[in-house]
Amino acid sequence: MNRTVALSITLVHGTWGRGFFPPRQSAAPRKSQGKSRWFEPGSNFRRSLEAALGSDAPEQAASIDCFEWSGANSFIERATAADALAERLDAQAAANPGLTQILIGHSHGGSVCMLACVRMNTARPHIVTLATPFIELDASDAGTKTVADLCADQIRCLSLMVFFFLIGQPGIAALTSWIPLAWLHPWWVSYLLALPLAYLGLDAWNHWSKTRLDPNWAVGAMMQRHASTRMLVLRGVDDEATLALTAAAIATRLSQPFPFLAMLALYTALFALVLIYAGGVNLTHVDADLVRLTVLRWLPAVWLLEVVTGLLMATSGRELALWFHGLQIRSHSSPDHGHHLSVFTLPYRGRRGLLRHGLYDHSLAPSLILAWMRNDFELSPTDLDVKVSSDGRIEVALLEKAPNA
Repeated sequence: MNRTVALSITLVHGTWGRGFFPPRQSAAPRKSQGKSRWFEPGSNFRRSLEAALGSDAPEQAASIDCFEWSGANSFIERATAADALAERLDAQAAANPGLTQILIGHSHGGSVCMLACVRMNTARPHIVTLATPFIELDASDAGTKTVADLCADQIRCLSLMVFFFLIGQPGIAALTSWIPLAWLHPWWVSYLLALPLAYLGLDAWNHWSKTRLDPNWAVGAMMQRHASTRMLVLRGVDDEATLALTAAAIATRLSQPFPFLAMLALYTALFALVLIYAGGVNLTHVDADLVRLTVLRWLPAVWLLEVVTGLLMATSGRELALWFHGLQIRSHSSPDHGHHLSVFTLPYRGRRGLLRHGLYDHSLAPSLILAWMRNDFELSPTDLDVKVSSDGRIEVALLEKAPNA
């Protein structure tokens, strides 16, 4: 008997879902013989969905596939993956009118799903997110510049030039040593030639950050614009990724006094130089202590604060490591959804994997997804019959609705 495909489920993995160094070809098989990843055929998650869907409607086939992307912790990579996913689902919807599409994304795979839904033309899939961090990137303060902000920009430019200088100088030194020109061999030549290279790197970085990084690529406060889109948000307790992303929120707080500290550091350094050189004051012990305090301690401390802040904010996306001024990161427990949104927090009990972030290994995740699908893509605690077995396992089932009187 031929079965018609009426339901298409696409699984989208999250950051580093295929490992830290995934193969270039998304369809490349795994070299290891270990258990399948949650989105791959043969995994516990996929087997649970396939078995339940097959028993629900034997005459209709449900297609379960996966969408693989680089998995990099990058706003740009997630946006690129969202474009590819949107194109794929648009083509699928055009070729199969009436097909119900569901996206199930884990971690930042859920971010990719939400971005894709905004960029689709014809497809209107429903979304399930598993332990997805809903990050809001607020750039409302990026356009206003105070004196303190300008000082912070100078500190940032200095740190970036030092970064590119340290990268370029060893390469230039190695290159000049091979060139048979005596005037290129002194030690100071490589340092001198590295300065314009550092400036070019700084200029290229500034141009890239202003033209490539789009605050709209964060999905924390994103509201689905299609009324037909329904969402199921499954989140965990003390999720490791959520706790790690708290560092970005802490960095946001750290970045707030940074412009003032940068302004104070630059003004102090300028005052010290004017006092010692322009003022004609002899370099006494007091002046030496002032220079030592300003140049050797205060300025490096402010620069170190910027580096630490950038690294913490990079937990949300690697692009923020060296570019975060004027940006505020906010984390949401669930997205702003103006229509049909179901949110469930899964208890610690019932997980199978080592990490709590892996909600696809939670025993309740497939059950809640199936109950949500059977209940016309809406679900609330009152729709469920929750039982705890003798061995402590939690089981949920969809309550049968009483017939209308």
